[in-house]
Amino acid sequence: GIATFSQDLRTALINKFSKSFSLRVCALEAEQEKHAYPPEVKYVLDTSDVQCYEDISNVINIDNRVKLVLLQHEFGFFGAVAEKDFLRFLTRIKKPLVIAFHTVLSNPDAALKNKVSNITLACNSIVVMTNDAAQILHNEYYVPLEKITVIGHGVHLVPHLSKTQLKEKYGFTGRKVLS
Repeated sequence: GIATFSQDLRTALINKFSKSFSLRVCALEAEQEKHAYPPEVKYVLDTSDVQCYEDISNVINIDNRVKLVLLQHEFGFFGAVAEKDFLRFLTRIKKPLVIAFHTVLSNPDAALKNKVSNITLACNSIVVMTNDAAQILHNEYYVPLEKITVIGHGVHLVPHLSKTQLKEKYGFTGRKVLS
């Protein structure tokens, strides 16, 4: 889900704007799960290490090429550190910060409402996947609508075969197909 969304967004941005800017990826991992990454991954944030949050925020802040940070958020991604440490990480980033919420829970209790509100206050902009999620953030978490952008998750782009090839593939050559 999130990996596909992130890769599709990265691909779309590169296809459309590759001459305007470059992208750097920071992968998330925890102490018990280390991975090998492709070359586009420039940084790795160990979510189980509080010091790593500070280190990554420092790298972001001193790198003049970094103009914006887009953080993919899912509850549990940053659970290895205390909520205050994650919020400190967000507030330490001195570049414009956009957070993409992959889950927006309705009917939040006071603790969840406070947590999400603190996250949204630390960000310049918020991305959600549906209009309903945008309305929940606005109506239940009191996030201003002008701070929220909807980028539908949908399905990643798949190259399509021509009508002729599809008809041939499914045994409909020479026939009109209505669907």
